[in-house]
Amino acid sequence: MKRAGWHLSPLRSIRSKIFIAFSLVALLSLAAVTSIIYYHSFNTIKKNAIIYITDIIRHADESLKLMLIDMDNINTVIVSSRANVIDPLMSEHYPISYEWFLENKQVEDFLASFITYKSYINRISVIGLNGKFYRAGAPLTDQFVAESRGLVQQIIDSSSQRVFMQRTKGGDNDAVIVGRAIRYSGKTIGASIIEINYDIVKQVYHIKPLDDSYVYVIEDNGDFVYKSNSELMANNISETNFEQVLSADAGKETMSEVDYEGNSYLVVNYKSDFTGWLTIGMIKNTSLLKDSLRLRTQIVEVSAIVFLIVILLSNVLAAQITKNLNKLRNAMRTVRDGKLNSVTSIQTQDEVGQLSVVFNSMIERLKYLLDDISIKERQKRELEFTALQAQISPHFLYNTLNTIRYMAQLQNSRNIEEITGSLIDLLRGIVGNSHPFVTLGEELDYVKSYITIQSYKYMDRFQVIYQTDPELMDCMTIKMVLQPIVENAIFHGVQSLPYNGIIVIKMYREGDLVIIEVTDNGVGMTEEQIQQLLRAQGGERTTSFSGIGISNVHERLQLYFGSAYGLKVESEPQLYTKVQICMPHIGRGEAGVNQSTASG
Repeated sequence: MKRAGWHLSPLRSIRSKIFIAFSLVALLSLAAVTSIIYYHSFNTIKKNAIIYITDIIRHADESLKLMLIDMDNINTVIVSSRANVIDPLMSEHYPISYEWFLENKQVEDFLASFITYKSYINRISVIGLNGKFYRAGAPLTDQFVAESRGLVQQIIDSSSQRVFMQRTKGGDNDAVIVGRAIRYSGKTIGASIIEINYDIVKQVYHIKPLDDSYVYVIEDNGDFVYKSNSELMANNISETNFEQVLSADAGKETMSEVDYEGNSYLVVNYKSDFTGWLTIGMIKNTSLLKDSLRLRTQIVEVSAIVFLIVILLSNVLAAQITKNLNKLRNAMRTVRDGKLNSVTSIQTQDEVGQLSVVFNSMIERLKYLLDDISIKERQKRELEFTALQAQISPHFLYNTLNTIRYMAQLQNSRNIEEITGSLIDLLRGIVGNSHPFVTLGEELDYVKSYITIQSYKYMDRFQVIYQTDPELMDCMTIKMVLQPIVENAIFHGVQSLPYNGIIVIKMYREGDLVIIEVTDNGVGMTEEQIQQLLRAQGGERTTSFSGIGISNVHERLQLYFGSAYGLKVESEPQLYTKVQICMPHIGRGEAGVNQSTASG
């Protein structure tokens, strides 16, 4: 007879599924990796372009900065020279006196000494507020003379000690100006102006990182200091649509992407912390894409080759994996047919190999459990046979004891009548009641009957104190949990005392738990004796009333209620012993009791 599922179509086999899954994963992975590599490559190109243009802009700015610092230092020397600048400006000599001629020659020689060593200085001018005018370098022009008063006022009004400006009017008059106010005794008396040849600025900023790239240098007022795009006719940033890229702080650079005249540009801004001028580098994105497109083509070609290799390897790997899975499947079929001696011999160090190890362990565990069940069933049958051998007819035993009790009553023997009555009640509850559960009230009555019998035996050498909660008397418990503990308190606790002993039986509730404590002031036990008492199985007292030991009570409580419940023994040698019973609070007729009863 063929079993369903033994024969699969090729497309439904694990090998086919693994092959298809590997192929799809490889294809998606390669596509993802290709996209990521291309994306990161483009970003790397863009990042390198940003770094490159930022570095050359910063280098250009540093070069100009060093030049301007040199000019500013010259200005500092000029404005702080009292003999060569301040005194001539403040003197009362005016053209065309001989004294004025000497002063003029002295100042111009002093200024010319700086131009001798700085070829890029076009002209140095010292202009006083009193109208005096000194210069060295290029001849004065009418344009400069006309603008000089305004330049002096700008320098004086500036909050900074040094002032950088550019003057671009086209032709030979283009220049960069470095100015500083001349002060004496807290009073402004004029200004020193150094003009730098504008060609020097062009040389510094004549940088072209890539094709279709531009560099612009802009003053704080928006005027262009330099622009590499000769087609841009505007003289101020406000005349263009560049305002959106003016976002750099002094000494820092920022990057952004903007659309300008229908093209996308990568824009790097750098604002000098010395001059305050903003340098803008613009690179067209299409220039960056040329290399990335070529790289993308190479990546796609390599990915296609890798994908073909992965397909071949996945086919081989799928065959190897399914080979071991087939072995494991055949072993499982053998076990399903009842042959537990089947063992797989898969030695691979992968999940299939681990599954094989787990399967072999499971078979061994299953064989052990089956053997254990067989042993327990055999022990159960032996115990049942022993119980049948020891069974006595309860009716015969009750009738005999009632006869003894009646004869004691006729002879007015109250002690025999009481002890016989207690024994009858005890046997009726234990032997005559086959139900495994009783109420705590019934269990306590059994214990009282047992204590009555022992009181006569030991001639009232011990006293029993009951501390019980009446509300717990209807709670259910398994039969014969209290009597073995009381019996242990008598035999091992107070029996050997030279004085009267005390046994306290206490019952109370803690939340969902019922706690029963039996405490005696007997000889006590060591920790080793306590462990031996809880582990004892075959060595229980054979002279006890029920033949049920402490360990049996503990095991039955855990069997019926779970491992969280049971006994706890606390003792101090020569002082006391306390046995605590912990079990759940169960009312009459609850599902747990009915279920346990049914299983019993």
